[in-house]
Amino acid sequence: MLKKSLILIFAVLSIAKGYSQTSIPLTLNTATATRINVVNNGDGSFYLTTNGADPYISVNDISTFFDYNSTFYISFDYISTAGLDDLTIFYGPASPDRKISVGAVPPSSTYKSFIVNMKRSANWNTNFTKFRFDFGTTAGQSIQIKNITLRTPTSAEYNTDPFIIDQQNSTFFKNYLSTNFTNTISKVAVNQTSVTIDSKLASNPGNLYLCELRMFNPIFKPEDIVFSTLLTGTNNIKTVLDRAITINGEGYDRIYSRWVIAEKTGSSYTYKSYAHFADDVYDAAINYFPEVKPENKKGVGGFGGTQAAADLVPLGLKSVTSNIVYSNVLSLTPTSLPFIFNGKTYYINPTTIANFDATYKACAATNTIVSVIILIPIGGSQQIKDIFRHPDAESTGTYSMANVASLNGLNYYAAITAFLADRYSRPDNLYGKVTNWIIHNEVDAGSVWTNAGQKSMETYMELYDRSMRSVYYTIRKYNPAAKVFYSSTHYWASPVVDYAPKEMLNLLLDMSKKQGDYEWGLAYHPYPENLFNFETWKDTKINLNLTTSPLITPKNIELIDTWLRQKTSLYKGLKVRSLMFSEQGIHAGANYDVTTFNNQAAGVAYMWKKFNRLPSLEAIQHHRRVDNTGEGGLYLGLWTTDKTSSSPEVQNTKKPSWNVWQAAGTANEENAFAFALPIIGVTSWDQTFNPLVGEVNLCKVDFNLISRSAVKNNVNIYFNGESHKTETAGAATFFNVASLSSTRTYQIKDGAQVIWPSVETTIAADQTINVNLDPVNNLTATPQSSTSIKIDWQDITNFEKGYVLEYKTSDQTDFTKLADIAANATSYLNTGLITAKTYQYRLYAVNDTVKTLYSAIAEAKIDLNTAIGDNIEYKAGIKVFPNPSEGDIYVNIEDKTVKKFNIKLFDLAGNQLQSIDVKNASAANEINISPKPVSGVYVVQVSYNGSSTRVKILVK
Repeated sequence: MLKKSLILIFAVLSIAKGYSQTSIPLTLNTATATRINVVNNGDGSFYLTTNGADPYISVNDISTFFDYNSTFYISFDYISTAGLDDLTIFYGPASPDRKISVGAVPPSSTYKSFIVNMKRSANWNTNFTKFRFDFGTTAGQSIQIKNITLRTPTSAEYNTDPFIIDQQNSTFFKNYLSTNFTNTISKVAVNQTSVTIDSKLASNPGNLYLCELRMFNPIFKPEDIVFSTLLTGTNNIKTVLDRAITINGEGYDRIYSRWVIAEKTGSSYTYKSYAHFADDVYDAAINYFPEVKPENKKGVGGFGGTQAAADLVPLGLKSVTSNIVYSNVLSLTPTSLPFIFNGKTYYINPTTIANFDATYKACAATNTIVSVIILIPIGGSQQIKDIFRHPDAESTGTYSMANVASLNGLNYYAAITAFLADRYSRPDNLYGKVTNWIIHNEVDAGSVWTNAGQKSMETYMELYDRSMRSVYYTIRKYNPAAKVFYSSTHYWASPVVDYAPKEMLNLLLDMSKKQGDYEWGLAYHPYPENLFNFETWKDTKINLNLTTSPLITPKNIELIDTWLRQKTSLYKGLKVRSLMFSEQGIHAGANYDVTTFNNQAAGVAYMWKKFNRLPSLEAIQHHRRVDNTGEGGLYLGLWTTDKTSSSPEVQNTKKPSWNVWQAAGTANEENAFAFALPIIGVTSWDQTFNPLVGEVNLCKVDFNLISRSAVKNNVNIYFNGESHKTETAGAATFFNVASLSSTRTYQIKDGAQVIWPSVETTIAADQTINVNLDPVNNLTATPQSSTSIKIDWQDITNFEKGYVLEYKTSDQTDFTKLADIAANATSYLNTGLITAKTYQYRLYAVNDTVKTLYSAIAEAKIDLNTAIGDNIEYKAGIKVFPNPSEGDIYVNIEDKTVKKFNIKLFDLAGNQLQSIDVKNASAANEINISPKPVSGVYVVQVSYNGSSTRVKILVK
């Protein structure tokens, strides 16, 4: 691969070449040893043995000058046959906010170097002179240690230190997002076979390239660019590429790639635009499903099993969550469930899938929407770790970030997702249906639930965005209305462990707007501030300020609705993103007594009342349905669990909270909830409510389409940044349309053809838009003579540049073009026709991009009665005789100046039998039609000087 330079010039923590290295010895102060025995071995090493909890020892204060920005390694050599369960270094003097918890020190029977990067602490910001080491947490641990040093890293250490690299990447990413690029990739559209990238250049110096970054390539590594193509021109550059490619023998789908304009100098690339992911994948879908919403907001989390299914109808549940651990879905050996993805066969665990089938089928039978939570194992066999676990993940986490860092990891991740999406996105719901995909769990507590190693928020979110997009592009191939969701704790402006959700979400919005928006929603977990205290209405660590509130709990839950309904939070600036509360509950206590049960029920009632009124909220999945003894002492269920069972979750008896949840959203709600008011300390639920202050409202927009007086199905309506298809009764519904004063447009297509132009509309409230797709009204066809038909219509459109009129006769199968007609015309005369034929007409309107559907068909027939009828045309001075006739038929024209005329003989079917041109008539102008017709009824037509006589005559 060609070596490529980094994209931007940015300020990073760096060591300049020729930089002089600082190394400051740190000497243990044995007098400070606390709950630790110290033996000086006399060779510069010390042997430490802990003799109590929380052992520690300080070093002598240092006075040597150093630069904390470049001198930040503390290193030592050690021997410890059993290792230490933890190492914490305080600096400063020691305080809770000036420390680094390093974690375990691994065993080593020979001297091994151990390095701590002090910059991992946010408060390493001055030249500290005091240090304290907490070796282990309990008695009975030992370590032999020497060469304790505060120093600068070597050049090799600096270039390979994960933390330093992460900080560089973080700075790089922030500078990238803050750059005002003048070149843009305006759209990336993917269909079944190709990817189309639309580019626009401010100017073209001749060395700008369209480059590809694949899903497993992070944005801060332009050296990973392996595909580029020279861009020519400036405006509306359209590049079409194959969607499926092979990389080192392994298939890759470019639906996952992002595309960037870069300047190439030598072998180096410099970004000149934002990198743009696919933002239109509607034509890549193999199925169509409309967007759906739960019939009510009531649901439960952690759903599964026959006992849970039995609660669906009694509780009136319309949404549930289900955990899917991806390692449990995959089989490393062949099974009866093979699945081919990108040309490779993967095997699926039938037992795992059978359990999902049973759960999801039960939900589908009751129109209950299923949201699955994708969980990536942190442990397992080495092969499983290599497949699913992110390579930077640490074993201290409970779950891992997905491995989107390699093609193999991406393909396994996408293959399992594709299998699940394919199976649970069938039109017949054979196995049930999955609609929403929550990507990992509580990602703001990443070190616990979505571990990817220690990372800055910027690099962590760049990675998480790729994990979400990988799922999004996969599921949308099977269901173009499926959504992905960001998962969050109840923290907001403050971090619970690692990152503040507010900052993460704002960064995700910025990334989406600049790199191609996609329809992600928010799966929030608004627990009480203290999960063990049911009195969430007394929460104190919150406020009503969206910018500063450390947490969002049931007490100030209105804030999350405010955030969703900000204009800056909208999907494509047009649509309110979906919100669900996918995990929250009220602790009932472990004693299982009447008081704690009632307290929990009051908390559940409070939670429902506070949540259900939020305009943006779609679902509340109460956690849990049944108490689980493995949840750290929390008893959140609507059912008790059998504590005598070896299983942590065995349904036993209903709690009062079950009855509260059953009544929620029903006519019995007020009566069932009344008991809670005195427990909460209010006389009305209104006293618990805070103002709803979202900038926009959510509107439902229904389209009804008709064509030729019938409903029009199976056409696509492009509106509000989305595409929906009319399926039943010519209808399609767009949800979550933001009420905005700015106008929006809708356009209608039949396949790739635009059949109705862009029409502007403003949405302020729920609205129904009726569209008649007919190009004209009242198309009629009327015979004008024996050789002509007039077609009339009413012009009802204002966009046509003209019409195309088509026709066919009764003995033809296909319509053919008759004429191009000017805009605003309302009639056309079709001449030169044949008597006794039926003619059918239709037309459509056109402009530069639009070709409408056909109009209704108008029909006319010039039969004998139409041509001559019983009302025979008569002109004085022309005689046809005798009538009836014995065979001779004479024509006499009294005007002796007429020398040229024409005589035609027709049968009653309109067939012409004879045509006689008289060019030099005799003085009498009397002509005998010859040969004589056989007996029957005929029509004689005599024409001259533009007029004619038609006579119906009987021959005996």
